Amino acid sequence: KKTFKDAQIKAGLKELIEDIHQTAKEHGWWDKPQNFSTIVSLIHYELSEALEFERNKSNLERLKIDPLYHYTGQVYSQDVADDYGDINTVISPTTIMSNMQTDVCKKPDGILPELADAVIRIFDYIGHLDMSEEFIQVILEKHDFNKTRPHKHGGKVF
Repeated sequence: KKTFKDAQIKAGLKELIEDIHQTAKEHGWWDKPQNFSTIVSLIHYELSEALEFERNKSNLERLKIDPLYHYTGQVYSQDVADDYGDINTVISPTTIMSNMQTDVCKKPDGILPELADAVIRIFDYIGHLDMSEEFIQVILEKHDFNKTRPHKHGGKVF
């Protein structure tokens, strides 16, 4: 029986953390030093975006868009105008959503992708610290500790 403590799983997580951080560096997120409060704010922002999808859930469902996971893209009025030869159209973006990936709707969006973005930002920071192995160990220790806690520990009502 496999457990989360298997070396192969740890190695995979370590590789993922390092790859996420490398991608962030290649895309300029570490061109200047980042302070911890900025990093936490960016993580919080991703969680707030997930919350917005939850808050707009009924509107999205009315449009038959899955709030948990869908794709978005943008078209510009100029794209449409070019089809008709009108080069004087003002360029303005329009967001398009689809439950399946299309030529226009390529960006994963919704609650799950925004939660993934928060994890990606956390992993990026851990990669920056070069502490992926330590972080994985702390996650496992914290998870094991949480298993020992009483039901709804701390008196929380939610």
